[in-house]
Amino acid sequence: MDSDLIRLWGLIAELSDQLNSNRSIAASLQQQADALKGQAIHAGTGFALRRFNTDISKEQFESELERMNAQIMIENQKLQHENKQLSGLLKEYEQTLETVMNKFRTQAVRPRPILPPFCLLLVALTAGDN
Repeated sequence: MDSDLIRLWGLIAELSDQLNSNRSIAASLQQQADALKGQAIHAGTGFALRRFNTDISKEQFESELERMNAQIMIENQKLQHENKQLSGLLKEYEQTLETVMNKFRTQAVRPRPILPPFCLLLVALTAGDN
């Protein structure tokens, strides 16, 4: 019975050591994950101006920064071109809508033609047939 108790005590001590080791590894992994989240936020917004990777050379860092700058400039030019095209389409749509509304207004304002008496007689006769 004493040997079982000693063996149980040894297992508990071993499990406690393993638990402490797992906790320290989990804390380390959490810190790394937080650091990566910070990097991902800066990289996702396109402003990777901080130098996170200290193991790369200054020239390599500046080269990467210039490449990102060129990509952002190209994207900006594309967006400006798209904006110009959409502005043109919007003006064309507004002009077309204005033309349609002017025609509608002239139709709405135009007086209705007065029917000649014989047309009124035809309308009365056909209404009496129903």
